Amino acid sequence: MAKITQLVETRFVSAIDFQRTTRIAVGKTWASATPEQQKQLYDQFQTLLVHTYAASLSQLRDQDVKFSFDAPKIDANTKDIVVESHVISTDGDNPVRYRLEKTPQGWKIYDIDMMGAWLIQVSRFPCNAGARFPCPTCTQPAWSRAAPARALRPAAARQR
Repeated sequence: MAKITQLVETRFVSAIDFQRTTRIAVGKTWASATPEQQKQLYDQFQTLLVHTYAASLSQLRDQDVKFSFDAPKIDANTKDIVVESHVISTDGDNPVRYRLEKTPQGWKIYDIDMMGAWLIQVSRFPCNAGARFPCPTCTQPAWSRAAPARALRPAAARQR
């Protein structure tokens, strides 16, 4: 797993806009967080994404795998696009979609759909009163808790 994580960190991380990804997942309260809180959330979200992507790739171990991408249709005015790729293995064709934004540094990924779930959507902070890990809009911000990484786990994992 360490080798796959290193591969993700060296080849994939530079293509992602973690600032935007984190800002969207946190929601409107991102603006009220201090720069230190934003950095902590950013770092935790980057760790979550790297581990999630590496864990998905590790499931392909010992398989003959091919990757293909559907060429997107874009014009000079396109600023946001979804690119679909296919991970073809002995288990079949597994689509992985990427949301990208055109930035001054080039196209950057800001969301990933693996197995039918967009990462930002499943990683949003819970905003209901019964949640075990309150979000920044609740009475106790997630970044003030002892284990902020737990608040960033996908919603399904938090409800267990």
